[in-house]
Amino acid sequence: MNLICAAHPELSATARCVSCGHHLCDSCRLLIGIRNFCVRCFSAHRPRAQVPMKSLPPSPPRATAAALAVRIEAAPPSRKSPWVAAVFSIIPGLGQLWTGRVLRGVTFFAAALALNAQAILPPLMGLFLFVFNLWDAWRLAENHNLRLEKSAVRSRWDDTLFTVAGFGVIAWTVFELGGIAQLSGAAIAALSAIAASLLFVQETRN
Repeated sequence: MNLICAAHPELSATARCVSCGHHLCDSCRLLIGIRNFCVRCFSAHRPRAQVPMKSLPPSPPRATAAALAVRIEAAPPSRKSPWVAAVFSIIPGLGQLWTGRVLRGVTFFAAALALNAQAILPPLMGLFLFVFNLWDAWRLAENHNLRLEKSAVRSRWDDTLFTVAGFGVIAWTVFELGGIAQLSGAAIAALSAIAASLLFVQETRN
């Protein structure tokens, strides 16, 4: 059981007055021989004991609620290595998660699972989307570091290049599958979703 000083409730008691029984902290505790006294009882017993009054230590200031509150500060954000982000994204979306973009990472992972089930998509499309996922994680790490440096985050030429390349791969996929007239509803839906995702990712990377 943790005993509290009678005069300073914010401090733990380390002794007890042998006269009145009050619990005392180190600042309140006064000795006559080996006996502990509070300030009031010490003054009452001192004339009989003929012990010179020692100077009393100043009482610690009353702790305010702000002083007693535990101040929890968030750890400052650290830099993110673009190389590490890209390596993590060998598992699609993990690099995005590592840079702090949780929703984006979960979306990339879910999209990878959905596209994996689409047997209609040719290898070129799968390869492009995999590389695009690695590169997106790289760029997110770079932008994260720019924000830490208080630098402006802007779109770059390679952002636009990857978006244009994506639409080129979509066009090639349509051609390889026999043209738009030969596409099934599932293929059109998948390619439309990829095109919309390329634009969305481009606009939200910063």
